[in-house]
Amino acid sequence: MKILINSKYEYLRPFVEQLTRPIFFARHGETLHSGRNIVKLFETDGMRLAVKSYERLTLCNRMLYGSLRKSKAMRAYLYADRLRRLGIDTPEEVAVVEIRRGG
Repeated sequence: MKILINSKYEYLRPFVEQLTRPIFFARHGETLHSGRNIVKLFETDGMRLAVKSYERLTLCNRMLYGSLRKSKAMRAYLYADRLRRLGIDTPEEVAVVEIRRGG
């Protein structure tokens, strides 16, 4: 498991660590979108946070992301800063959690 938290939001670490438990994500938060991926709205420490959970990848994509490419979650985290530097308004990145099972 890999957890990367924006230093500005380090105080949210306990909340982010709770998100690593699938039962917590399933039982809490308000579902904003449920399709291929799930987006939920959580409120913690006076902040409203949108949290996205990506669907499980196909076997081929799991091998590709496991060895050659950054995960979709990590790319979304890294690209948010890049978009803002280009003048594109996008939400600030708070954290990314990667949970890998069996590679």
